[in-house]
Amino acid sequence: MGRQALVLTGAHLVLFVPGVAWLAGFVGWERALVAGFALFLPGTLVKTALAVAALRAAGRR
Repeated sequence: MGRQALVLTGAHLVLFVPGVAWLAGFVGWERALVAGFALFLPGTLVKTALAVAALRAAGRR
């Protein structure tokens, strides 16, 4: 995994962790992980992969 992917993944975690923690206060940790993290994980992975590909393509020019 390249540096760009690690930075983007870290940025996503900076957003997900407090959001899931906040949601857990209302619905519990198990439901918060499902509704606030797992549900959005596939889209986040696709978005991160596209961003890395775009950054690498832009760097080749």
